[in-house]
Amino acid sequence: MVLGDEEDIFKTELIAKDLNFILFDKLESKLRASAKIRYSAKPQLATLVPLENNRIKVVFDEKQRAITKGQSVVFYLENLVVGGGIIEGIL
Repeated sequence: MVLGDEEDIFKTELIAKDLNFILFDKLESKLRASAKIRYSAKPQLATLVPLENNRIKVVFDEKQRAITKGQSVVFYLENLVVGGGIIEGIL
């Protein structure tokens, strides 16, 4: 049984909630950073876009494989951890 094509699990956008930033209290404007969607992944370039209710949209420059709701996403500026959140949805 085939539920979908392999390409269907590659996405470029996610919504994150329950955010925790280290360098600032809240993301006030767009931020270029790197993001990881799993522990073993390499950080990938993305744009973080603030949304209402302590949520952000993460738009990756390149498609990411198997973004998963409920997992953590972590943000970096070079090698410095900026913060993170929980993946709420995939766009």
